Amino acid sequence: MRLSEVGRGRRVAVVNVADPRLRPQAARLGIQAGALLLIKVVVPHGPVVVQTGPVTVAVGRRLAAGIEVREAGLIVPPPT
Repeated sequence: MRLSEVGRGRRVAVVNVADPRLRPQAARLGIQAGALLLIKVVVPHGPVVVQTGPVTVAVGRRLAAGIEVREAGLIVPPPT
């Protein structure tokens, strides 16, 4: 599945950034194969905000659509 398809509160592991043109941009954000990401916010038609380690970053939709991830489990329930 793609990072752009993951819902808030999920933890995913990055499998691959398929497009070599997107790899440097993803790497600058700390996103590369093997990285664990916690999905903090998903803005409809906008960025996906993720936490990777101690850093929180907004990943644009185009980049998020190019990042292949696998499910790593539910971490936190959405706030009430």
